[in-house]
Amino acid sequence: MPLVPNETYAVFMREVADVHRELFAENGDLYGEDVRVKVERCLAVRDSEVERAERLRVEYREPQKREMLIGMILENKVLDIIQAKAKIEEG
Repeated sequence: MPLVPNETYAVFMREVADVHRELFAENGDLYGEDVRVKVERCLAVRDSEVERAERLRVEYREPQKREMLIGMILENKVLDIIQAKAKIEEG
C-alpha cells in the first residue's frame, strides 16, 4: 500500500492549529522553541491548502478501499476452500 501523500499533511496541521490556537495565543511563550515553530507553521496553513489536502485524502483512500475489499473477498474465498477441504478430509 503506498504511503499517504505528503500534501495531505495540511489537514493534520490544521487540526493541530485548531487545538492550540487559543492556548498558543495566550501562552505562546511557555512553548519550547521546537514546538513553537511547529505550531506557528500549523497556524499558517491556508484554507486552500487544507481543501486540497482533503481532496487528495479522498483520492488516496478510494483505491485503498477497493484493494482492501478485494483482499477481504479473496481471504474469505481461501478460508471457504480450506474449510471445504477439511470437511472432505474428515470424511
